[in-house]
Amino acid sequence: MKTTKTRPRIVMSAAAATLMTAAVMASPQSARAATSLVTCNTGTYSFNLRPGLTITDRSFTLSGTGALAGCVSPPVTGDPAVNGNATATLSGSGSGSCTSGASAKFTTIITWANRQTSTQSGTATMKIVNGVPVFTLSSTTTAGKFAGSTVAAVPTIAFNPADCATPQGVTRMNGTLTAFTVLGV
Repeated sequence: MKTTKTRPRIVMSAAAATLMTAAVMASPQSARAATSLVTCNTGTYSFNLRPGLTITDRSFTLSGTGALAGCVSPPVTGDPAVNGNATATLSGSGSGSCTSGASAKFTTIITWANRQTSTQSGTATMKIVNGVPVFTLSSTTTAGKFAGSTVAAVPTIAFNPADCATPQGVTRMNGTLTAFTVLGV
């Protein structure tokens, strides 16, 4: 029987790691109940890191794009005009490594189905827990549609850990989002 050698990949899901804490909730500013303004069933994203993450701490910039699908906004609390699919662009900067973890501040601009935009600012972290990267994020809508809202999402991120040991490092990460929700209070 012939065996095929595959490159190892790290895939982190919210249920599999300390992201288990819950669906990555953005800044829990109050104990008041949050109202869903829009929920998207799924999302995909891809971003580049320059320079890439290696085993040595260093600063990096990031940029990327994403897509949200099946977005629905309730007529009572949201705006049904945003129903459908949305696109996103992401930029930011941070620092860290594959071994000590990393954090970044980012800005995302979402363009909804009706061409209105939401600008979101937030932080993303990658902590190393028992040798496994655990990803979390928090984000607040700072301008445009749904300004003042927070975001809840469950991300899954994949990258090749062998790239950490190369001079260029991990230069690209891909992932999915489930239950991406914009919350108002």
